[in-house]
Amino acid sequence: YDWQNKNYPTWVGWWNGAKSDEKAQKACLELGLLFPYCNNTDIYLCPAHEPYEEWRTYSICDSMNGYDSVDGGDVIKKLGHIKFPEERMVFIDEGYATTESWTIYANRVQWWDAVPLRHGEGTTVSFADGHSETWMWIDERTVLFSQGQMNAVTAAQDNRDFQKLQRAVWGRYCGP
Repeated sequence: YDWQNKNYPTWVGWWNGAKSDEKAQKACLELGLLFPYCNNTDIYLCPAHEPYEEWRTYSICDSMNGYDSVDGGDVIKKLGHIKFPEERMVFIDEGYATTESWTIYANRVQWWDAVPLRHGEGTTVSFADGHSETWMWIDERTVLFSQGQMNAVTAAQDNRDFQKLQRAVWGRYCGP
């Protein structure tokens, strides 16, 4: 992959920020590798979203053929390679469009991306077997980190939300 120059196909086209006009945002969805299989742009957007002029609130997890340079993470490129699809998270409702995918470290107890605070203090996630769930954050440090009030290492230590997300994304928890 040429990550720096963004010259390769991704699950959605390369996003240049949430403030793009509607036509540009829809074009990004239509350029993505997922679009031939999910060609209704409405499914990329949470039905309960606030009208922020966005056309995508869901992001794919890096472990599911997202960004493939997460240290210690095995990126799945084929559906048949997923062990326990009922436990492996594919999409997360970030609530806003990031440029590509959602990340949590695979080999350390430290947050990478902010945890989405949607639908109260939780978010919706979907799994490789096709089911989805709403997860409410139970550790106050998860919310504090996402609000920028706590650092990524301290907020992840002995945090059940972190452990649950790391297992769902990478298939394992790397901590003690």
